[in-house]
Amino acid sequence: MDTITQYQNLILEILSEFAANPISNPGLEKQLIADRQSHRYQVIVCGWENGEKFVNTTLLHLEIKNGKIWVQQNWTELHIAKELVKKGIPATDIVLGFLPEFMRADSDYAVA
Repeated sequence: MDTITQYQNLILEILSEFAANPISNPGLEKQLIADRQSHRYQVIVCGWENGEKFVNTTLLHLEIKNGKIWVQQNWTELHIAKELVKKGIPATDIVLGFLPEFMRADSDYAVA
């Protein structure tokens, strides 16, 4: 199995598990969106909060670019980069894209 396919499978495994955990508000649900061809993956929360306010928000957004996993957004308590490392992905293949490049240099992950 090539690296990109391996990374896709691990991303989808982690995000599927995360998305399967229900939200305390019964009007909201997590949805996993996966574009394997473009290598883009998101978990969104969508629905009606307390029947009054429509919500459609991206919780997690990951991409595979240039052979590395880019964490573009993470509005959760899940430390997705650490989870990826636990699954065997080298920290040097993970980029915290939501940080400016000068701050990435001080992270435990790749700059780009």
